[in-house]
Amino acid sequence: MKPPSSGNLRFVLVADPGLPSEMARDLAPRLPADLRRRVARGIRWQADTVTAPLAADESCPRRAAPYTLVLPPGRSR
Repeated sequence: MKPPSSGNLRFVLVADPGLPSEMARDLAPRLPADLRRRVARGIRWQADTVTAPLAADESCPRRAAPYTLVLPPGRSR
C-alpha cells in the first residue's frame, strides 16, 4: 500500500506495560519527524501510545493481539 502524499496520518503504538510501554512513550515523539523525512514530507504524522497487556499466541508468535485499522474517511485498505 502506497502512503498518501499529503494530509494527516495518526497512528498508535500499542505496548505491554512496563519497559515496552516506556520505550514506546520515548519513541512516539520522535517518530513523526523520522517518518516525514523517510516516507512522505507532505504528511503531518501524529503518534500516540497505548499501554495494554498483549497476549502472545504460541501457535503464531507474530500475532500478538487483535487490532483495528482505522482509516480516514474516503480511504480504503
